[in-house]
Amino acid sequence: MGALSALGLRLSKNDGRVKGKFELNADKLSVCELLKTGFIDEVVDENFK
Repeated sequence: MGALSALGLRLSKNDGRVKGKFELNADKLSVCELLKTGFIDEVVDENFK
């Protein structure tokens, strides 16, 4: 069932991958810093919270 779900997400282009090119000027960023970059809409944990 999980593989089928993954396929559906991939086909709908909603699989969590970031498309395109971008540069981050740091090795590590906090969630707040990532959201401020403008190309990430949301960050969720493994429980989707």
